Amino acid sequence: MVVPSKLGIYGVASYIFDDFHRYPYELGGGASFYPYGNRQWRINLHLLHVDKSPASSNFGFYSGGMTGTIWSLGTDVLL
Repeated sequence: MVVPSKLGIYGVASYIFDDFHRYPYELGGGASFYPYGNRQWRINLHLLHVDKSPASSNFGFYSGGMTGTIWSLGTDVLL
């Protein structure tokens, strides 16, 4: 957490050594902002660059074989 209970940042990366010499990778990061200082409400900004993705994303951000940059802005509300 950059600002305790309010703002967190993170990074993600992966690289695959494959037999087809494509060498796909993903690189990204994001920030999560908690307006109430707890997990009740979160606003999340996520930036991800994918190159020759070998598989599809579980959350639908990208599909197999894709190359490109993805911006995502989302919110979570827990009742």
